Amino acid sequence: MAKHFYPGVLYPADADGLFGVFVPNVNVMASGSSADEALADAAEILQEYCDNLADKGEVPEPPAQIGDIELDGGQIVMLPVLMPAEQARLNIMMDATLVKRIDAVAPNRSAFLSAAARAHLALMRAEMTEQGRAAKSSRKRARLAEA
Repeated sequence: MAKHFYPGVLYPADADGLFGVFVPNVNVMASGSSADEALADAAEILQEYCDNLADKGEVPEPPAQIGDIELDGGQIVMLPVLMPAEQARLNIMMDATLVKRIDAVAPNRSAFLSAAARAHLALMRAEMTEQGRAAKSSRKRARLAEA
């Protein structure tokens, strides 16, 4: 996969303490309790968008031109996204019944397995993010208890 960068706009924390990142190519606003969290959320949304297009055999539009983006008090950030480059041929072993079940619902086994792998990776990323948030919250509670 080749790494590309798409622009976003990082906004400072609002009254609720949430940072925001607007992603023009996807027309979506991501948020988080820190700038890093908002950036990670925006990058994940952008990656899922590009992955979904790739699963359909479509190519995402080129990155928005920085000069065309209204900042409205924010600052430009660049969000990484991995684009499919070339296909890799795999020789794998799998339960025959599972293969038959896949073939019964999917016209293209490779596309199905690629989409399933992307979905599972997104789930794992979400779980790791949630674990990181829980650990951060736990450390914060511990510091407050010590005070």
